Amino acid sequence: MTLPSITTEQLRAVLSGPPENAAPWLQLAAEQGLPEAQTRFGQLLLEGRGVDRNLQQAFRWFTRAARAEHPMAMNMLGRCYELGWGVAADPIVAVYWYRLAALAGSDWGMYNYATA
Repeated sequence: MTLPSITTEQLRAVLSGPPENAAPWLQLAAEQGLPEAQTRFGQLLLEGRGVDRNLQQAFRWFTRAARAEHPMAMNMLGRCYELGWGVAADPIVAVYWYRLAALAGSDWGMYNYATA
């Protein structure tokens, strides 16, 4: 299944509305390979907003988006490794992803890398 055509305004409305309305769209967009959607869907899964909380699936989506060089996904992958969200905690790997996020311009990546 492919994404339906959607205007920028419609997309903003979906993403700013209830997470249970955004989740199906984000999941489909994530499955289509869009790193921003993979990151946002991972965040919903991590927090259990609009979907059942699933740390392993959140980790999976963050990984896919981070490998596509999405700065926030790199930072979130670092958080997963730091805190053991969906993966065994590994502070060395966490710092690796924080560094990449920082180099890619993520302010949270910079903060997490500096404080690691």
